[in-house]
Amino acid sequence: MSKIDEIKKKLAEFVPVMDGLSRARNPFELRYFVIGKHDDRVQQYKQAVVEMDAKYKSIEEAVYGNKLKEIERERLLIGIIESPKNRLEHLINEEIDIKVARMDEQKHDSLIAMTGAMKEVMDFITIIENEYSDLVDKTEEELLTKEKEYWVGRLSKQAHIDFMTAGQISASNLSSIQCMPKDIQEDVMKQAILRTQEFRQFGLLVENKASLKLAESYPHATTFIAPPNYTPLKLLKDAPEGYPQDRIVKMDRVEIMIATLHRPNDTEWISEKFWIPTGKNYIKHWVTCDDPQMIGEWRNRIVKDALSLGCEHLFFVDDDLIVEQDALQKLYAHKLDVVGGWYVKKTPAIESATMISEEVGESKRPVPLDSKGLIKADWSLTAGLTLLNMNVFRKINYPYYLTTDRGTEDTYLTARLKEAGIDSWLDTDVKAGHVDKKTRDIYTLSGIVKQTT
Repeated sequence: MSKIDEIKKKLAEFVPVMDGLSRARNPFELRYFVIGKHDDRVQQYKQAVVEMDAKYKSIEEAVYGNKLKEIERERLLIGIIESPKNRLEHLINEEIDIKVARMDEQKHDSLIAMTGAMKEVMDFITIIENEYSDLVDKTEEELLTKEKEYWVGRLSKQAHIDFMTAGQISASNLSSIQCMPKDIQEDVMKQAILRTQEFRQFGLLVENKASLKLAESYPHATTFIAPPNYTPLKLLKDAPEGYPQDRIVKMDRVEIMIATLHRPNDTEWISEKFWIPTGKNYIKHWVTCDDPQMIGEWRNRIVKDALSLGCEHLFFVDDDLIVEQDALQKLYAHKLDVVGGWYVKKTPAIESATMISEEVGESKRPVPLDSKGLIKADWSLTAGLTLLNMNVFRKINYPYYLTTDRGTEDTYLTARLKEAGIDSWLDTDVKAGHVDKKTRDIYTLSGIVKQTT
């Protein structure tokens, strides 16, 4: 008979029937915070056995202690004076009653604690039998063959925690790692770095999901905001006498404006050449935005320029996107009021920048990465690669774009268009790469393309 079988048989002999709550750690706590603090299965098994044995011994000690208290209780009761004759004898009896009552309370508490301990022992047995049955009959020598894997796992986990909390390995953990051979040190460091990278990526995924759930609703429409003093572009034929020369476009007509926003001291426009729909003329237009909080306002000013020139369409293309030259033609062919191309955010966790509503509730989620064809972007169609019919801006109030604490400027526009009954669409077949201009890494729907040169 194994030790576990012996414990189970013994428990059955003195399991008390309780009218109170047992003081026991629950199975989840035992599994993940007592046993689970070890990564290695052998060490988890050993921890479970040690904890089970300690709890079982505490039960046995409690049983012995209760038996001694029963004897003491009986001795006290024998000492009660049947017919006390004076005040002293009354006091002796009162003292015995108090001591007996206190012992009864202690016994009750002890039985509750025993019940909790027995529950934990049974939970440990269940865990051992369900998850570590292959280790129960192993000798200590056989279990020791896994010591190397255990220490590599343990020290890599401790180094990983150091990386996450302090940015470097602590002196004590570093000393332990350096006690081992070089090849094992290498294994520890590799695992520690891998753990850290995986956990950081996991954190980003959780952060993204949490931010989606925290979104209560669309950003609210603002009260009217008067447009700032701004001199829009004008065609030569429409410019009055004395109009600033740098705001005059020397063309008879402009049907499509291709526009972007540049950061200060950055005039690189990664994709700026596009095939134009047949029979249409166009103008390329860009502005410098020196404040991230002003992105929405600068887009508003570009819209005002396009309206002033009498454009039929405005094609926004952010300066950090790699876009195929046929993108404009493909989007134009849909004959939709608002339609955009598809790209992802510049984050390690690959995720669509365009958002759609959850099926239930007022929250949002990224467009699934396996989507095909046209998708109605009812939450936020990203402004970075979007073709807009200029008529939509005549149906909504200024500001058209607005960066708020509830969302980006493109989320705001999508909400205002939806209120006006105008749908925004995403063509998932028109894909773009999102470039980190500092590292030159390209974020695509299929992953990150790292630049080596």
